[in-house]
Amino acid sequence: MAGSGGGEFPANGCASLTVPLTATTGRAHFVITLASGTNFSGATLSMRVYVKAGVGGAISNYVQDSTYKLLRDSTPAKLDTLSGWQTVTWDVAAQGAGSTGIALTAVSRIGIEISAASDTAWSNPTIVYIDSIAVTMTSPTLSFAFNTNGTVRSTPSTLDVAGQVLWQNSNTVDTTASNVALGWLATCP
Repeated sequence: MAGSGGGEFPANGCASLTVPLTATTGRAHFVITLASGTNFSGATLSMRVYVKAGVGGAISNYVQDSTYKLLRDSTPAKLDTLSGWQTVTWDVAAQGAGSTGIALTAVSRIGIEISAASDTAWSNPTIVYIDSIAVTMTSPTLSFAFNTNGTVRSTPSTLDVAGQVLWQNSNTVDTTASNVALGWLATCP
C-alpha cells in the first residue's frame, strides 16, 4: 500500500474512525458490504485518508469473499508517515490471492483495518478520517464517497449491513480494540 500526493483540499464530509490502541494486538475493522459478489482479480483499491491522531499503528485495506476468507494488503501504511489528505493505494491484482483461499472473482466486502501493527506507543485514541474509497477494475468500477451522514452507519454490527454503507464490524475476531467508534463529520480538515 502506498501513500501519494498530499492533496490538501478539504473533504465535503468524511467518515471518522476512532480506535483506542493500547496493545500490539489491537485492531478494528470497518466494512462496506457489496450488493453482490464482484470480480477483484484485476482491481486496484484507493482510499483518501487524513490522520488526525496517529503516533503509531497502521492502516490497510482488505477484501473478503462470502465465505469470510480475507486478503489483507501485505504492506500497510504506517499512520505516522501520512500527513494531510493522502491517497493510499493497494494493487489487489499484483498481490494475488496467495494462500488465503479467497475467491477474488467473488468479493463481497471491502474493508479498512486500523491496527497497532508492530509499534509499542500509540495516539489514544487513534483517529483517522476517510473521504472516499474507489475501486478501479475492468468492470464495474466502484466508488464510495462518505459525503453524507447516510453513507456511514455508526451502530456496530457483527452481521453484514446492506446499502453499501461503511460500518464497524464488532465481531471479536475482527475488532480486538475496545471502545471503537465510527461516525460522520460534515466538516473535515
